[in-house]
Amino acid sequence: MRKMALFSLIASIAMLVGATGVAAVDLPEPAQSTLVVDDDRVECPTADYATIEEAVDAAPAGTIVRVCPGRYPESVSVRKPLTLLGRQDVVEAIDCFALTLQPLSPLEVPIVGPSDEPGERTSTAFTLRADDIELSGFVVMGVRYGVSTDDGYSGYRIHHSLFAGNELGIHFASGAGEGATSSRVDHNCLRGNDWGLSNSSFDNVVGALVDARVDHNSSYLTRQRAYEGLRVRDVTYDNNDSRQEPNTIILSGTRDTRFLDNRIERVGLAMTIGSGSPNEDLLISGNQFLHVGATSTAIGFNTTPTGPNRDVTVSANTITGYATGIAIGGPPFINAHSLEHSVIADNTITNSTGPLSSAGNAIRLRPLNNNILFRGNILDDNQRRGIYAECSPAGITPRLCPLDNTFRDNEMLRNGVTDAHDESGVPGPLLNTWIGNKCVIQIPQGLCLGP
Repeated sequence: MRKMALFSLIASIAMLVGATGVAAVDLPEPAQSTLVVDDDRVECPTADYATIEEAVDAAPAGTIVRVCPGRYPESVSVRKPLTLLGRQDVVEAIDCFALTLQPLSPLEVPIVGPSDEPGERTSTAFTLRADDIELSGFVVMGVRYGVSTDDGYSGYRIHHSLFAGNELGIHFASGAGEGATSSRVDHNCLRGNDWGLSNSSFDNVVGALVDARVDHNSSYLTRQRAYEGLRVRDVTYDNNDSRQEPNTIILSGTRDTRFLDNRIERVGLAMTIGSGSPNEDLLISGNQFLHVGATSTAIGFNTTPTGPNRDVTVSANTITGYATGIAIGGPPFINAHSLEHSVIADNTITNSTGPLSSAGNAIRLRPLNNNILFRGNILDDNQRRGIYAECSPAGITPRLCPLDNTFRDNEMLRNGVTDAHDESGVPGPLLNTWIGNKCVIQIPQGLCLGP
């Protein structure tokens, strides 16, 4: 009887044991640990550490490092997966576009920047060199690099922070390593920096940026350029707001990249496409470009030493008040042949104006640009022209023109000089195709059906 009872007990236990011989028991997940930092232990009297670096060095991977308000003259190096949290709520309440930025108190938010000693300067506030690092709720001021990431790692998230008065707010590289995951920079204020965000360093080293999103950031009064995307892959820039800057973004050598639903206001040259290397499979859509009396261009395509941009779609953008809405090619023989095999569709471009003879055109197409479809654009009330397909100046041989382009179903009305002007047919037949367009003033006749 005892043997039978024992055998029955053993059988019952066996039914509960998995193939590995371990009972299948659900255990609770371990709680994520937290370390607290306070420079003077006033706001957080029971803080574990007085400096961010001390806490980072001591923290196991996966720890939350909560940084209390204070002034931290540090250069922090993070080389493990950690979450660094400041005061996200305070930073989120800052008006990035205020005429004067209110003084920020270290009693309210952690401020990371140079020390108060004369002549001392922190080169980089945060150096992030590991996968899955999150940073939010900080004010970073007066350094060379606000944050610097490394393309050998991924899974970064940098958000809800203020980067002000730095040489480069965010040096953002990510995703070149094996098994990389998406990285994201979002909801930051980039104000008064020389450069806002770039994957290129001051040493002209271009870090890879692959599978990333840059979204819902505000940039204001950037002295050089708010964003640079150089040879990036599969990156989306969306829902960013840029104001009062000489340049907003350059995209050079990108592949499978998107610029969507951004707002750019009172910026000189809003978008530079090309220059160093050609872009391919680029989508520019749903953006607003707003200016009054600009002397520059909303979207400008430049040629590159290795060929034109191609497979670009520019669609459903609204452009108003720029000297030129979309400039394809730049001055003759300088930036000719900058775009081919692309689509410019359903954009609305109005009130293009400027003091120069080259200004006031909604779309200006320079020589040798080819196989572009212009479809369904509304190009009304511009100072000079709706569409201007421009050849090289008279008397220069060989004469070069844009060719093999198609203009279909565009509306061009109430423009000051001509609604539609294609120089490729002087003399001889047109080198481009015009179908179903609406305009009144046209050179030569036959480009449009009428209003």
